[in-house]
This record gives sequence, C-alpha cells and structure tokens, in this order.
Amino acid sequence: MTTTLPVLVVGATGSLGGKVVDELLKRGKSVRALVRPTTDASRLERRGVEIARGDMLDLDSLVAAMNSADAVITTAAGYTRGGKNAHDVDTVGNANLAEAAHRAGIRRFVLTSILTSRRHAACAPSCGTGRGEPSWSH
Repeated sequence: MTTTLPVLVVGATGSLGGKVVDELLKRGKSVRALVRPTTDASRLERRGVEIARGDMLDLDSLVAAMNSADAVITTAAGYTRGGKNAHDVDTVGNANLAEAAHRAGIRRFVLTSILTSRRHAACAPSCGTGRGEPSWSH
C-alpha cells in the first residue's frame, strides 16, 4: 500500500534534489519541497509538488514543513550557492533539519552530502594510508 503522506525534499530546486523529486514522482509518491521564500518554485508547482516555504536556518519553518510528512530527504548544500550564510547552512542548517525531524516525529531521514569529498580526493595521495587511499576508505 502506497502512503499518501508526502516526502519532504530539501534542496529540490537544485540539480540533485530535482532528480530526487523526479524519481519520487515517477514512483507515484506525493512530494513536498522546502523552498526558500525568495526562490522561484514554479517549475516544481507545475509538476504538482507541494511547496513549503522556509529556510534551513529557521527551525520553526522546518518543523512546519515536516508536519504530516512521511519522510525527509535533503540534498541541500550551502557551499554550492556560496554567499555569507553558506557555512551556516551546511552546519547549523543540517543540524536544524535533524532537530526538526525529531520534533516532527519523522521516521525516515536521509541526508546526502558531498561536502568534504573534494578535500579528501585532493589529499588522497598524501594523507590516509600512504597507499594513495584516504583513511576513511577502510
């Protein structure tokens, strides 16, 4: 039996988040997207995605967006858009998402991140095992 409760996608206006939305819709899931108040969500709205306006740095807006959601998938990354709050989005924002999920009683929470992948790839020959492999690969 398929649930009618929506899956909240954080980062749905981005490249990876858009692919997550595509896959969920293809599977017949109801989708809600957290979208910042100043971001154009018309492409998502045309596809039948419910829009929840909020910000990763605003815990109350996250709890509101998660109410009555079946699950949360976040692909949001502040560093990809830069700006003065990029680091806060990637640290405080992700912590806020986890706290909001707890408060809203979300049973399934998926966080995707490539935040430090460049740094590890760049140091692989000189850090870690000494065999060209980063230490986190073991």
